[in-house]
Amino acid sequence: MKTTKLKNFAVICLAAGKSQLPVIAKAKSLGYTIVAIDQNKDAPGFEHADHKIFQSTYDAEQIVTELEKLDNKLKWVGVINRSSGPPVISAAKICKHFNLPGVPVESAQSLINKDQMRIACSKKNIPIPNYNIYEVNNCNSVSSDLLPIVAKPALSLIGKSGVSVIRSKDKIEPSIRYAADNTINNKILLEEFLQ
Repeated sequence: MKTTKLKNFAVICLAAGKSQLPVIAKAKSLGYTIVAIDQNKDAPGFEHADHKIFQSTYDAEQIVTELEKLDNKLKWVGVINRSSGPPVISAAKICKHFNLPGVPVESAQSLINKDQMRIACSKKNIPIPNYNIYEVNNCNSVSSDLLPIVAKPALSLIGKSGVSVIRSKDKIEPSIRYAADNTINNKILLEEFLQ
């Protein structure tokens, strides 16, 4: 049975695509008002949304502007985001603006940028694999003495895309190219492979 007590309590769903459907449906079944945000007007999650915002999930400032229009009607309870890419930063900015629990913006930026996260971990003496950060156009000289190593984009749109374990010399170039093709910040990481 749907709870009506929560009807003015709203969950902000960053994205309304297929991968968001389970969390949107669950929030809806709990009686929350759903505010879905996606630039694709045909996103399937909009079928379950009470309010639709047609906006890129990367543009936190524009999303906040649109959410402000609903602020006097709804009580925000949280932000749902299943992405591991740039929407993590948008979620952090939305949470900060509306004083919702969430990850600090600076932490969100470090979390999604693997290069920044490795640097931050190193500064705090948090154990991580040995790594090197390369600009995409400056990663030609990888020694086969280092194998096996992991190649990955420093920032990708889709989690785990562009990641591969390089075990042989003939896989170095295609693996680096694969990581480079999937980075959106022009950087890749080559790091020690740990079982």
